[in-house]
Amino acid sequence: MALVRIHLRKNGQRTTVSMERVLAEVLSLHLCGRIDLPTVGGWCQKEIEKDPGAYEVSASQRLASRAVLQIAPKALQEKYWDGMEASAKAKQLSSRKKKRTAKERRVLR
Repeated sequence: MALVRIHLRKNGQRTTVSMERVLAEVLSLHLCGRIDLPTVGGWCQKEIEKDPGAYEVSASQRLASRAVLQIAPKALQEKYWDGMEASAKAKQLSSRKKKRTAKERRVLR
């Protein structure tokens, strides 16, 4: 698959992120109605400035995720976030059950 390289700056540091060409082109169409990769670069720069952690770890992956959510219809975005919240709650309950079980084992010993 073809990748587009996008050069970004944050606090004087320079980094390069990669995005699949088809995703960059569809994002560009969504943002400005035509295929214009500099528009995608500007969008990436703004997104990276919103989330300082994205610059340090997995910037390409975070930007790709945000690009997909940017393109997705609002109803699909809401379903995604509802699913993420439900998943986080399930993981939290699961870890609590494991902790309780460990406490119970200590009491029985």
